[in-house]
Amino acid sequence: MGFGPQEIREDTVWGISFYNKSEKTITQIKSEIGQQFSDRKQMEETIIFNRLPATKLITTTNQWVDWYSVTIIIDNGNMLYAISNGAQTDKTLNEVLTRVTGENSNISFEDFYTSFKIIK
Repeated sequence: MGFGPQEIREDTVWGISFYNKSEKTITQIKSEIGQQFSDRKQMEETIIFNRLPATKLITTTNQWVDWYSVTIIIDNGNMLYAISNGAQTDKTLNEVLTRVTGENSNISFEDFYTSFKIIK
C-alpha cells in the first residue's frame, strides 16, 4: 500500500508491505532494501512497535547521498509488516511540499508510522 500527501499526486511517499512469514523472512526483507547499491550501509536497532518486536533499519549509500531509507519491520506472529519512508528524508519531503504548495510543511515519517495500530 502506498501513501503520500495529496499535493504530490505523481508519487507515493511512504509504503506498507505485508508478508506471510512462511514466504518471506526479516533477513530477506533487509537484504532487498538498497540492493541496487554496491556500497550500501545498513544500521539497525530493535524497537517495540505496538507491544510487538520490530526492527528499525536505516539503509544509505554514498552513490546517491539523498537516498535515505528507513524501514520499520514488525513481527506479528505469522505476518511481517514493513513500513518504509520511500528512501527520502523528512527534510527533502518537506522541501518538495513547500515548493508545491507555497506553504511551510512539517510532516514526518515517524508521525506516519506511529499512527498505525496492529490488530491481531
